Amino acid sequence: MQQYLEVKAKLSPDTLLLFRLGDFYEMFDEDADKGAEVLDITLTQRNGQPMAGIPYHAADGYIQKCLRAGYKVAICEQMETPKPGQLVKRSLTRILTPGTTLEDQHLEAAHNQYLLALDWGANGFAAAWMDLSTGDFQVAASPSPAILLNVFHALDPREIVLPEGAPEAWQSADESTAKSMEDLARLLEGRTVSHRLPELFDPRGGARTVMETLGVLNLDGFGIARDHPGLGPAGALIDYAAENLCATPANLRGIREYRTASCLQIDPATLRNLEIFRSSKGGRKGSLLGAMDRTATAAGARLLEQYLTRPPLELEELRRRQDCVEEFLSAPGLTSETQEYLRGVRDLPRILGRLRNGLRNPREPGAVRQTLHQLPHIRSVLSEFRSPVLERLADGVEEFTELRELLDRALNDALPAQLQDGGFIADGYDGELDRLRSLTRDSRAWIREFEAAEVKRSGIKNLKVKYNNAFGYFIEVTKANLSLVPDDYLRKQTMTN
Repeated sequence: MQQYLEVKAKLSPDTLLLFRLGDFYEMFDEDADKGAEVLDITLTQRNGQPMAGIPYHAADGYIQKCLRAGYKVAICEQMETPKPGQLVKRSLTRILTPGTTLEDQHLEAAHNQYLLALDWGANGFAAAWMDLSTGDFQVAASPSPAILLNVFHALDPREIVLPEGAPEAWQSADESTAKSMEDLARLLEGRTVSHRLPELFDPRGGARTVMETLGVLNLDGFGIARDHPGLGPAGALIDYAAENLCATPANLRGIREYRTASCLQIDPATLRNLEIFRSSKGGRKGSLLGAMDRTATAAGARLLEQYLTRPPLELEELRRRQDCVEEFLSAPGLTSETQEYLRGVRDLPRILGRLRNGLRNPREPGAVRQTLHQLPHIRSVLSEFRSPVLERLADGVEEFTELRELLDRALNDALPAQLQDGGFIADGYDGELDRLRSLTRDSRAWIREFEAAEVKRSGIKNLKVKYNNAFGYFIEVTKANLSLVPDDYLRKQTMTN
């Protein structure tokens, strides 16, 4: 319980702590009361202390319920094999929140999982948002809060990070600001809201944090000024994500500036009235997005949603997209073939996000392999179109032949869900692994071969390899052959004969 209380003291009140005890995750005290209610599990007591537990192997489904109910979930794992009479070392390994979860079963395939941080000062709104599952990372600033609030409603973030004391500290008698505060309140309604210290939203500190995380000396290559107001919220986001991952986010490779002047701004009321993302019943079905979405991949569905989130104003880009659509419509056979190959493409942005952040299972590289096998076909089909736009798309498809061949050699066809299940590396890929596997499969044959080799080496015809619980495996020879025993044998016991 001392271990439990030390970990619990580090967590926010809206975080449920799942504490590993053998084959169960246990919750205690107030967490047990909340968890039993949310998860519909039995609340028990030990010495008057409330307890509720879930099997560790079935935790994913329960965690998903907690996240949907607006709770954060902290995982405290056993860090060593339990031994009788010894306290097991335990550590906080992960905090899952609606905006930082990476596990596939907690994500919507067709929807970005945005985590939004924002600050409001004398110069208006400064904001940053990231989809930790894909590595998408953006900053924005605007003197008009209303403009960015339109963007935030379209992004539909899963979680919002604010400076401590906000939004009460942002209250103002100014009429336009008061209207924005109402829109902000609607944005916050029903979402998980977390807070960080106000100093973490400082742009100078944020710039340093962003550069360290991206591994760059400056932000010139991303087209972002070092004093950009959005870098403050960006630094707060990285700090928050690192705390929940218990490690620095490893899949952030770049950062972009969201330029409000280049996109059509649609206010929240219009988004609702036109049912762009959700129908009047509240779901995707029946909305404009639901009617348009004929994508074949999860990443494609998210990209289409992003297109509707920020409709471009550049005429050249609009015509480029229209030309693509026209080309596909004019060649239904090739379009159908393209779609068929795309259906074999897995969600690489999220797969790579999990791998880079240390959440690994053998099926992830298997999904990469499956995707790589589709790329030559996709490139070939796209090259058959006559449009210069699609020709450029075809030229941009890399085939990664060397990586594909490596995964083909290294991985079995059928892959287990967990690393500890083993059996995912193919026979013939690694000689030492093959030898060790042979020992596990053919140990009796190996012992017979070893016994025959020792008979030949020593000249002891009745030498036997045997086993008992006291010594494990041992070699037995008779006293009559004592003079033939090799010098490298170690005598363990002498019997009558």
